[in-house]
Parts: sequence; structure tokens; C-alpha cells
Amino acid sequence: ELFSFSGWLLANNIVAALISRIPHYVVGRVFGAQALGAYSVGFEISQLAHTELIAPINRAMFPGYSRIVGDAELFRRTWLDANALVARITLPVAVGVAILAGPFVRILLGSNWGEAVPIIQVLSFACIAIALASNTFSAWMALARNYLLTIVWTARLLTMAVAGYATVVVYDLGLLGVAYAEVLGAFGCLLVALPLVSRTLKVSPLSYLLGL
Repeated sequence: ELFSFSGWLLANNIVAALISRIPHYVVGRVFGAQALGAYSVGFEISQLAHTELIAPINRAMFPGYSRIVGDAELFRRTWLDANALVARITLPVAVGVAILAGPFVRILLGSNWGEAVPIIQVLSFACIAIALASNTFSAWMALARNYLLTIVWTARLLTMAVAGYATVVVYDLGLLGVAYAEVLGAFGCLLVALPLVSRTLKVSPLSYLLGL
């Protein structure tokens, strides 16, 4: 009984580790150590809205969702309100980080890190999709439907891999190609998650859009 829950968490963590490490591995192997440093710094800064603001909210939401799993209507309303809050925080912060990436990097890191600026600007949009999807992950865990997380994470990994081949190998977009692949993977994850949300939480597309 315990493994039916934790086993899926193990699978999720494996896929999540692949998602987080494969782009850096590709950058290091193909473009070298200097590019890897710029990409790593760009990634960390671009994800600040999620890692510093949304992730703590989701950690608090999980036990909150767990307490109300018996009340489907309250659960649905709470999820919609939390999703709206996540969007309200993430959208302006992520867009602000993208717009101010240049001066932010120059002031805090110095002119030698200029290569990280376009990485930040592209990956900030991945942050929006990841943050919106992450609230759903907390809800699914409270409902003990961790296998849905595995489906969504796997979809993100596959989308990122296919997009990465297209942007880096076929179109030769260089370092930015890896960032574009991450963005496409993040939005692919969100697009797969939304129909599953509609089925599991009985949230209509109109309710979702009105909440946003």
C-alpha cells in the first residue's frame, strides 16, 4: 500500500532528474564549460519566481489539499484559487525578470556573464508553464494519483528531447536552441496536464480561464 504511493514518487524523481540534468549535460558536451556556466546561471535566475515564491506555496498547499479531499467542491474551488494566485505572482515576476535580465546580470554578476542574458529571457517563459503545472502536482499527490505526475513529466521529457534535436541539431540554434527546447517541454507538460485536470478535478476549461 505504501509502495503504490511512493513507487510513483520514485519514478517521478527519476524523470525529474533527467529533465533537470540532460540540458546541462548537452550544453557541457556540445558547447563547453564556459557555455555551461552561463546556461546554469541563466537557468537559476530565470526560475526564481518558481523556486523562491511558488514552490513554498505548493509545499504548504499539499497538506491543505490533503485535509479537504473528501469535499470535491471545496477542493475544486481551492485549486482554482491557488492556480489564480500562482498565475498572479508568476506572470509579472517572470516577465519582469525577462525584461530586466540585461541590467540584472551586469549589476550583480558583471559584464563577463552577458551570455546568460538571452538564456534568462527565454527560460523565464518556461518558468510560467512550470509554475502553473506545479500547483496541479500538489493536488494530484493529495488525491494519491501520483501516476498522473509521471505521465506529465514523461511528456515533458519527450517533448524536450524532440524539440532539442530540432533546435540544436536540425536548425543549429546553438545554446539558445537548448533553452527553446526547455520552453517547449514545459508548455508540452502544461498542455498534457490540463485535460487530466479537467477529468480528475472536474474543472471546465472556461472555469480555468476565468480563474486565470
